[in-house]
Amino acid sequence: MYNGPDHVFDVTPVAEAIEGTVALSGALVAHEKTIIEDALRASGGRVFGPSDAAERLGIPRSTLESKIRALRINKSHFRQRPAKR
Repeated sequence: MYNGPDHVFDVTPVAEAIEGTVALSGALVAHEKTIIEDALRASGGRVFGPSDAAERLGIPRSTLESKIRALRINKSHFRQRPAKR
């Protein structure tokens, strides 16, 4: 009668590595979002055009638009509104 394997693997190091990867991945996403938001803030919410965020970041406009969608960033939040008179 077979009662399972003769040895047991300790999966703790693997689980810790996976948790570390998830934590790193989350930290990278948060950092990337912050960098993009800072560029949008500095460019008045402009993704392309004069002094645009894509140019500031050194990436193509299409790449920035894709990242903005993936990170669910609201570009209009960074647009400069005309001063009230």
